[in-house]
Amino acid sequence: MKTQRGSSLLEVLVVMALVALMVAVALPAWDRPLARAGLAQGAYRIVSDLQRCPSLAAQYLSKVALVFDVDARGRFYVLVRDGNGNGVSRKEYLTGRDPVLGGKVYLRDVAPQVRLGPPVGLRVPQPGGEGWVPQEGLSVGQAGLLSFSPGFGATPGSIYLSSGSRVAAVRVSPSGAVRLLTWDQLRREWVAFSF
Repeated sequence: MKTQRGSSLLEVLVVMALVALMVAVALPAWDRPLARAGLAQGAYRIVSDLQRCPSLAAQYLSKVALVFDVDARGRFYVLVRDGNGNGVSRKEYLTGRDPVLGGKVYLRDVAPQVRLGPPVGLRVPQPGGEGWVPQEGLSVGQAGLLSFSPGFGATPGSIYLSSGSRVAAVRVSPSGAVRLLTWDQLRREWVAFSF
C-alpha cells in the first residue's frame, strides 16, 4: 500500500480559512489596547499644551491661544501669542501679527491612529447635553481657538478625539481648568479619562 504525501488543495484551503478566522477574531482584541494607548497619547499631548498656555500668558503678559488650522499636510494646532494687545485672532495669526510660539503639532505625528472628531457614523452627545459632538472635532467657537489670559480665565471649549470606536473630550472651562473625559459606550455617559 502506497502512502500519500503532501496535502490536497481542499485541505490547504480549509487550513487557510481557519487561520483567517482566527486572525479575524484576534485582531479586534489586539487593536483595542493600541487604540486606547493612541487616544491617551494624543489627548495627553493636547492637555499638556493647553496647560502650558496660562504660564506662557503670564510670561508674556498677553493672551496665549491654541489655534487649529489646516495646510497641505493636514490638520494641526499651534500656540499663538497676542502680539498687539487686542487678543489672539485668526486673522492676526494668519498675517503674523500674533506670533506663533513653537512649531505646528500634527495629531497624526503624535498618534497616527487618532483623528479629530468622533468615529465616522457614530453620534455621541456632547458632555453636558448641548447637542452632538461635531464631526470636525472642535467646539471652540468660530475662530477655532482656545485663548488663555495672563490672569485667571480662558475661552471655554472642547476638542474631541477618537481612535477606533473610542472617543475622548478635552474640555476647557471659563476658569481655564482643563479636564479629560472619555465616552463610555456601555453606560452611555461621559466619565473621567483614565488609562
